[in-house]
Amino acid sequence: ADVHEPIMLCLDVDGQYARIIETQVGRADLEGFVCENTDDVNLLLKILREDQKLRKINAFHCNPLPDEHFNDRDPPSVLQKYGFKSYLSDMYKAPRAVNTYLCQQKNLHRVPLFEKENDSTDELKNKFLTYYIGNIKFTSRKSKYSEEISTGIEDISSRRVIRLGDSVDKNRLDEIDNQMEETNKKLKQYESRKKITNDTIDKINKGLEDIGGKVAALESVKKAFLSMERDLHVKESILRTLMEPKCNIEAEKMKIKAKKLSLIQDLCKGISNLKDKTETCGRLDLKKRCKFLQIQNVESENQDQTDLRKQLESQLKSNQEQFEAISKKYKLESDNLKIVHSNATKSTNGAHEEQRHKPPDDWSAKFKKLGTCDENVLQVMLEEVSSEIGKKKVNPNTEQKIFEVKKDLEKTRGEIATLNNELAEMTTKLES
Repeated sequence: ADVHEPIMLCLDVDGQYARIIETQVGRADLEGFVCENTDDVNLLLKILREDQKLRKINAFHCNPLPDEHFNDRDPPSVLQKYGFKSYLSDMYKAPRAVNTYLCQQKNLHRVPLFEKENDSTDELKNKFLTYYIGNIKFTSRKSKYSEEISTGIEDISSRRVIRLGDSVDKNRLDEIDNQMEETNKKLKQYESRKKITNDTIDKINKGLEDIGGKVAALESVKKAFLSMERDLHVKESILRTLMEPKCNIEAEKMKIKAKKLSLIQDLCKGISNLKDKTETCGRLDLKKRCKFLQIQNVESENQDQTDLRKQLESQLKSNQEQFEAISKKYKLESDNLKIVHSNATKSTNGAHEEQRHKPPDDWSAKFKKLGTCDENVLQVMLEEVSSEIGKKKVNPNTEQKIFEVKKDLEKTRGEIATLNNELAEMTTKLES
């Protein structure tokens, strides 16, 4: 007897009804096997439970019955006023044993689907235990005590279709097989056409190769012809040259010599101009170096003056501090001296004015040599001597640079003299 694979693999369900079928049948039944023999059921359960350890997979026994056995239901014509679309058993294709199991256990042949609600759909709860209107599942229950009918409603539109989502559409599969057969026929036709085309291309390529060989032969003949034509032109030009009269060699020599002398004179003029420009350049370079040295000397003097000013400022500050201290001491001693002097004057009845301010003898000789002993005149003379000493002072680095410039100048003058001698010798040779 046949053993059918899990029900979810046996069903060929239209995609729009897959959610309804999966909801109504349930996971446990969709994943179960259907066997047409009880021994096969026992053997399969033993293998699944003990060997494969698959305790959630079930196996069912069902003898196949014809479809006519499940026609004990209301015909579609009676249900048209409710918007009838189809019974669930008509929404799929399956092996007869699988269909029999679903109809016997799940009553799919008695569960209808209606398109939408209308004024008459409330009567359906008296006719069916389970029915669907769109994506709404209705379940009717009759009370044992009051015999009233209650209706359960479930919206299945948000449910995911898992087990029947990838069910095979056999009609679409047959269409694809037919398209594949037609495509294979066309492919064979194209292959035969391709073979004929390739044969034609081979013949054309062979003809082109023959033509190419002939063209290559013609090209070699053309190259030989062009080479012979060039040789002919060369020989013709040689013959024309030989046929012309010979030139006067002496006259040509004189022309060449005159042209040579003219070129030498131009060269001498150029050398002379170059010499003048070199001398001018040397003088300008000397001036440039002198100016540069002057600038450096000025900068050096500025730096020295700056340093000297800083030293003098610091010295002035120190002197001012010393002056303040000395002034205080001088005032104190002056006051003391005045007191002593007053006492001495009282004791000696005063002294002569000249003897009071007379300098020492060595300083008197020096003041006599200078011609004055006035303090202001001596200060002016001291400032003049200091300025003259500052002007005559030369920086050692500047003096060394001036020496080097003079040395380079003497070397340049010697090179210019050598060039003048060489130019005179060349002129003498040319004139002779």
